[in-house]
Amino acid sequence: AGVATSDLEVNLKIALDAAIRGGRISEQDRDVILNEAEQEVAAAVLSNSESQALAIDLAESQAPRLLSRHERLIDSLEQSNGIIRANEVLPTKAELGRRAQAGTG
Repeated sequence: AGVATSDLEVNLKIALDAAIRGGRISEQDRDVILNEAEQEVAAAVLSNSESQALAIDLAESQAPRLLSRHERLIDSLEQSNGIIRANEVLPTKAELGRRAQAGTG
């Protein structure tokens, strides 16, 4: 959450600094806006974190069913794009076979 908060705050500060340079707001206005945005930034970070956790849970629940597709994708990336499984920390064919037998993804 710390990095996500920092990212949102930096983007907000960049936008506000552009408004200061353009003469649309003062530095004091920027400070007020930043203070007022604190709760909104926190809520956005929490919401994004919840959404990311849900996306991971959904992906994990679908992984066993999609294992053969994932294997084909990895094979395609090796053949077409020249990736090396070990360098990309991707499972070997044997590991994918073990996962299929175990019913995992």
